[in-house]
Amino acid sequence: MSDPLFFSPEQAIHFIKTIHEPGAVFEVRALGVPGSARVFNGYFTSPEAAVEAIAEEKLGRAAGLYVTLNAVDPAVYARRRDRIAPVNRDEATSDGNVIRLRWLMLDIDPQRVSQVSSSEAEHEAALLLASDITSSLSLSGWTAPVTVDSGNGVHLLWPVELATKDAYLLKACLSALDFLFSRPDVHVDLATANPARLARLAGSMNRKGDDTVERPHRMATITQLMPDAREQLVTRLQLEELGARTPSVEPVGRNKNRGAFDLDAWLSEHVRADLQLVLEPLWRPPAAIVAIRRMRPLKIGL
Repeated sequence: MSDPLFFSPEQAIHFIKTIHEPGAVFEVRALGVPGSARVFNGYFTSPEAAVEAIAEEKLGRAAGLYVTLNAVDPAVYARRRDRIAPVNRDEATSDGNVIRLRWLMLDIDPQRVSQVSSSEAEHEAALLLASDITSSLSLSGWTAPVTVDSGNGVHLLWPVELATKDAYLLKACLSALDFLFSRPDVHVDLATANPARLARLAGSMNRKGDDTVERPHRMATITQLMPDAREQLVTRLQLEELGARTPSVEPVGRNKNRGAFDLDAWLSEHVRADLQLVLEPLWRPPAAIVAIRRMRPLKIGL
């Protein structure tokens, strides 16, 4: 039986059922398992079977539990079927094992020292930025994302339907959102566009460093989930429009006669007027930085 202080089977099952179609193969991976330096993993087609294996191996106390986001080749199921054990070489999901891209994942993470949990102020900054991004994209017709409080930051998940060769579109979207929204204290992670990307499993604890009053361990929790979330696809056109908002950067030494980057001109060309973009002196780099007007914070709770 799982310890409710360390693992929520209900949240985990709900999350897996949300991101994967019935009967689809997915990987569960555990890092930082107490008493072992090894990484553990297993492949499943049933969320209930995955949760049962996590409980059986007492992996609820692991530093991190993760699940694959995208559709994988069903053949990988035979690597370790319905059980979890230490990973050997080439037994974890690679980009080459993914057959379709199903999710655009935004990982909003507060800036802090590595391998420690976020403070309450840092955690709150991530929640507010997630709210800004969600509200602003909704003005461009984007559906509400699956939102997970990861424990240290926020994961925003939008359903897509793309071939793996189109991963560049997801990367372009991350770059655009990083340019438009990231700040020195909280940022959009640019490394979540690869096909074999893992997401922290909702219902599991996020343990980085020691559990302290100032930097506590927290459980990853679903905070927003619309009905039929997997069916509310972001279209390719929407992805392309967002990705086009990344400013181009000329290589050093090319077009030396070209003037400095004209922020106002770029905004006029690439950003819709109804996004309510404003210039705020949040900090003072060489040029003004684009920030989004504060919207309502995330509503916490299913």
